[in-house]
Amino acid sequence: MISLFDSKIVKNIKIAENYYKLSFRWKGEETPKPGQFITIYLGGILRKPFAISSFNKEKKIAEFIYQTIGERTKKLINRNDILNILGPLGNNFLNFINKKKNIIIVAGGIGLGPLLFLYNETKELFPLFIFGINNIKNIPFSLLKNTIICTDDGSEGFKGTVINYLESIKIEKDCIIFSCGPYKMLQACNNFSKKKGIDCFVSMEQIIGCGIGACLGCVIPVKGEKKFERICMEGPVFNSKKVIWKD
Repeated sequence: MISLFDSKIVKNIKIAENYYKLSFRWKGEETPKPGQFITIYLGGILRKPFAISSFNKEKKIAEFIYQTIGERTKKLINRNDILNILGPLGNNFLNFINKKKNIIIVAGGIGLGPLLFLYNETKELFPLFIFGINNIKNIPFSLLKNTIICTDDGSEGFKGTVINYLESIKIEKDCIIFSCGPYKMLQACNNFSKKKGIDCFVSMEQIIGCGIGACLGCVIPVKGEKKFERICMEGPVFNSKKVIWKD
């Protein structure tokens, strides 16, 4: 059930260059799951979506990671008051977990949030967690434990992209990939999974309007009778083979 509520910010801290983690009191009726998101009113016409990166069931505290790349997200840096929250929204990664398959989690940039949540919820399945970023300044080391770090410039960990790393290791047929990050990375994960004959599920990004499926502003092209599906309702998590990718 989707809830609309005002919430007190518990903590708002810098975790890397231009990256922050915000914790807030969860007053929603439904427990959020990895892959789901919220929208926050930060001024303007549209609410701003943020993927949930953690949820403490005992303390009822949720978190999200944000990057200061626009005027509205920059306004969050010094916020320590009340936020207007709508959520949880969308489907979740747990719907697609197969406990008989080895999990590979592939995060890129700000796509780290929902996959960090997924990793912490599936630790007993020993997932392989891979995080790709451009350079060392953007790595939130405090959040990354038992993680393969890939940097474009080689300033930390493996030099190259997450796909370069995947191509450097042995991938069995009993693996399944979960990914969130830049569009080109998700497309590359899809191509890699097709080549290896394994399943891949991706969390897609799009401009979100209402967040509840009414405005049709976040549709993406998909294979099948429907032709288009909404990121805020049928997604954000999709089987990558269902998505019609742009060349």
